[in-house]
Amino acid sequence: MGIHGEPGLRTTRHLTAAELTDELVGNLLPELPEPPPGGRGWVAVLLNGLGRTKYEELFVVYRQVNRRLREAGLRPFRPEVGEFVTSFDMAGVSLSLMLLDDELAELYDAPCDTPAFRSLPGRTRPGTTNGRRRRPQHPPRQRHLTRRPMRRPTRGSTCG
Repeated sequence: MGIHGEPGLRTTRHLTAAELTDELVGNLLPELPEPPPGGRGWVAVLLNGLGRTKYEELFVVYRQVNRRLREAGLRPFRPEVGEFVTSFDMAGVSLSLMLLDDELAELYDAPCDTPAFRSLPGRTRPGTTNGRRRRPQHPPRQRHLTRRPMRRPTRGSTCG
């Protein structure tokens, strides 16, 4: 099914999360290129709710997607699960996969700040083999909030 309800390949009965995942991942795996020799088998995963699908259902589907990808020898890298492209309260999900080499993983892991999507720097440095967590280059800014006493309005005054 297309993002705006365009017809898909075929019409099916309602599917369970496992059946839906088998259908989605089963159709996409043959389309992925072969991982490079000695590669890490990373794959970027974007599981998109189309507008009316509950987040709980998205996470149930993602658990199955993760299982199927790992069975195929692929490792999800910074999976994104949520509503990224929606269409007027449409029910359903879409799944996008992209095989990553070290260079693409580093770029995919970079921070992003746009009006429609934001992400922080990743936790795993793709170029390392030990998987240690990345330390921030600068300590995060700490904001010190001061509490000011609240003034109570006097009788006959207005707040505003």
